Amino acid sequence: MRLKCNAGAWCALAAGLLCAARVDATPVVNVGTHNLLANTPGQTVTLLISDTTPNSTRLAGEDFVVQLADGNGTAPKITGVDLIHGTIFDGNNDNQRNFTGGNFPQAQGWGTATDPNNAAAFVDDNGTLATITIDTMGVNSGTFAFSIGAGSTRLGPTAFFDDKANTITAAITDGTITVPEPSSVGLLGLAASGALLRHRRRLDPTRP
Repeated sequence: MRLKCNAGAWCALAAGLLCAARVDATPVVNVGTHNLLANTPGQTVTLLISDTTPNSTRLAGEDFVVQLADGNGTAPKITGVDLIHGTIFDGNNDNQRNFTGGNFPQAQGWGTATDPNNAAAFVDDNGTLATITIDTMGVNSGTFAFSIGAGSTRLGPTAFFDDKANTITAAITDGTITVPEPSSVGLLGLAASGALLRHRRRLDPTRP
């Protein structure tokens, strides 16, 4: 009987240690660096989310914030945010809603969640998180902060929630968008073409 009690105690201790050692997976979003064309509307950027063990992260909703530069300017500007089509919430959502007072040229906040009428209460957090449409009209060149809330943003950070409305901690790395100056590559190409033409003329003295 004494041995049986000790065995039970060891089992309880082992279970407790396993629970304490288990670390829930973390959704990861790396915004990255994106090159856009100057003075061009309707350019899209796709952001991805990943999780190595999605079954431990019951992602059921998000408050998505996206900001360009310091969020207070007008160019480049955000003209669209899509959290539904082709994303992890495609097929299981209650539509998307704009934050109250949260729609500015360089800062927008949108939210969505799983459909309460859908049997699946949460979604797999591996895939497309959002598609963002950006207009660079009036911007000839420059590099601009592109943030979803790892740092300070006008509307706060992007937040994720589980099916019990608890906040899920995500690993977010913000990025940049760059509008390059007129391409030096094109100038180098013209120089190379001129050198090739001169070389051919030297090989063929009959060429003008």
